Amino acid sequence: MAKEPTRTVPSDDCEVVLGGIECCPHEGEIVSLCGWFDMGALILMYDLGELLGRVIASEEEEALRLIESSDPLLNKFIDALTPLIVSWTWTDAAGKPLPQPHLNAAVLKALSLGELIYLALLATPRAPKEKKENEGWPHSPI
Repeated sequence: MAKEPTRTVPSDDCEVVLGGIECCPHEGEIVSLCGWFDMGALILMYDLGELLGRVIASEEEEALRLIESSDPLLNKFIDALTPLIVSWTWTDAAGKPLPQPHLNAAVLKALSLGELIYLALLATPRAPKEKKENEGWPHSPI
């Protein structure tokens, strides 16, 4: 059996909020990934999502405490993500290339939460789309 091929994905739809303004900081740039999150990483992603929901619903002081307590969970999540990202052409706000992320957790830790979520979604396996009956050409007249 052959190794899974690397998939290259345009990053045009990576949206983040900076200073209250939505922007696409990696438009025209790409990410190459190989592999998918395993079940352990999917559970970490779920736990982070749950924690983020609690942070949003909390008062400021409680939210800060929750964010501080999330570091170990976030570090485990980043450790699961770094081997999957083979390379990218991402740049910083000044247009300078970011260091390559493969097995380099420090690079991912410097990203915004929106960028991390975007990368996590790229690494999340999806169920195959079901082919609908009569899909394709020529269309059935019935």
